[in-house]
Amino acid sequence: GSPLSAGTYTIGAGGYFPSIDSAFNKLSIDGISGAVTLELIDNLYQAQNESYFLLNGPISGASETNRILIRPAENKNVTVQSNGYDVFYFFNTNYVTLDGISLNGNTTLTIQSLLNSNFVVPTAIDFEGDCDYNIVQNVKVIVENYIDGWGIGLWVSDPPSGKTPDYNLIQNNLIKSAGIGIIVAGNLDNTTVVRPIDNII
Repeated sequence: GSPLSAGTYTIGAGGYFPSIDSAFNKLSIDGISGAVTLELIDNLYQAQNESYFLLNGPISGASETNRILIRPAENKNVTVQSNGYDVFYFFNTNYVTLDGISLNGNTTLTIQSLLNSNFVVPTAIDFEGDCDYNIVQNVKVIVENYIDGWGIGLWVSDPPSGKTPDYNLIQNNLIKSAGIGIIVAGNLDNTTVVRPIDNII
């Protein structure tokens, strides 16, 4: 199909996209042709069957001026849940902003990783691969698997591909529970050291 044009698109019951998966699939396959806002209009979104919400990049057309903004609709307290390995999984994405708008008030976003003994290291928000120029702000994070110290609130890292996450901004978030709050790391194959640069927390 055609790239998604600049504008605001609602996600949820009665919205432009019926689900987060359908919106993410559109961006992953067709890309964008301008700045796009994805607005969450339901109070609760749940990934099914130990799955997660995947935005698979790189997203064609995304740039410094054509960013992808994911946010709750005005006056909505939105929760996104999964009992899988991740809740939000951003792979090779650039220029994505996840903005909960406020930590307290009428417009909020909570990302909740539910307890599941099948996953030792669940993550609420996972940016993996060559992820640059992304922003996470004003988001509440709850990871229920924190007792053994492994559940991760926000993971920004790279598998052994020789690339690193660079120029990402993480600010004004509330991690209510997690074994590890935030990880920013480069190449993890233990043979080549590739350090991420200019990430700001």
